[in-house]
Amino acid sequence: MKVQTWTATTSPGLEAVVDRELRQFSVEGQLQPGAISFEASQAQALELALKARTPTRILQVIGRGPAHSGDQLMKLIRSLDWSGHLFRDSTVKLAVSFRESNIRHKQALERKVSRALREVQRGLKRHGRLKLTQRLQVRVVDNEAQLSLDAGGELLHRRGWRQDTGRAPMRENFAASLLVAAGWTGDEPLVDPFCGVGTIPIEATLIASGRSPHLGRAFAFLEWPGLVDAPALPTKPTAPTKAPALIIGSDKEQQAIERSQANASRAAVNIDWQVQDVAALGSPASTGLIVTNPPFGRRLGNDVGGVYAAFGRSLRAEFQGWRVLFLAPRLALAQKVHRRCERLTTFQMGGSRVGVYVLEL
Repeated sequence: MKVQTWTATTSPGLEAVVDRELRQFSVEGQLQPGAISFEASQAQALELALKARTPTRILQVIGRGPAHSGDQLMKLIRSLDWSGHLFRDSTVKLAVSFRESNIRHKQALERKVSRALREVQRGLKRHGRLKLTQRLQVRVVDNEAQLSLDAGGELLHRRGWRQDTGRAPMRENFAASLLVAAGWTGDEPLVDPFCGVGTIPIEATLIASGRSPHLGRAFAFLEWPGLVDAPALPTKPTAPTKAPALIIGSDKEQQAIERSQANASRAAVNIDWQVQDVAALGSPASTGLIVTNPPFGRRLGNDVGGVYAAFGRSLRAEFQGWRVLFLAPRLALAQKVHRRCERLTTFQMGGSRVGVYVLEL
């Protein structure tokens, strides 16, 4: 079984969480800023693309080499074997970046890469019925280039079910990362008191039920000519999925709950949705887990200190014995929830740096 080099990308700060999930698939990687590099067979890595919930992208490294100039990069592209990944008529979208490099002009570099790729593709066999776009990532760092092809094509957080996004949405793979970080397995009650459009409860239901997060979406690797032993694509369930444990999503706004219900219907999951202000939040069980993304003042233009304080009062009054994981953009806000909260990590979300805080009541 041939082993190849792959990269799983994420927001810097969430690398350890993605690595934790990859290990569930018997994949051990090396953590880098915003990425995990690992060795795996093609079949194993493509199973990750189909089933992993936390990565932003799964990339196969096609080749590496020196790139002190655009011409040298063109030479590298011509030297690689593309026959297992592209057809003559494959549509390729470029993502080119460079730093600490002799190369200075991005548009000129993109033109050279496109030219070399067209030359390579002219020597490949034609397919004739292609529908998907291949995404080639070209990164030049310290005059060394790495060329990688995106197995998913589109960002993996685009599950397909979330069409109602509201004012301040959280990406689906970020929601899954918070749940993995909290150790969520579906065997305890879970509450999200700021559910917004329902992203966290929906991802929690998919995890608890063991369902793939990707239903009905296309993957770029399906049009790789060298694909062998392709994993089966997940199909939409015939009936709505309900998690084995109680999952509650609540929000004070009726419109948010309606959006959550619409997204849950498209995801084919069954969740207990409630219109509820956090100040009136009650515990449904003696123990359980809260995972939530309270509103950010900078993000929504509001003074949210009172919201965090009300959240903290409800926790102390109603949720003794529960575990809590929540987001906050500043330590001062997090400590309005509870002085004993601890910060696990920070990551970039929606243009803001946010902290991930945990608490045991």
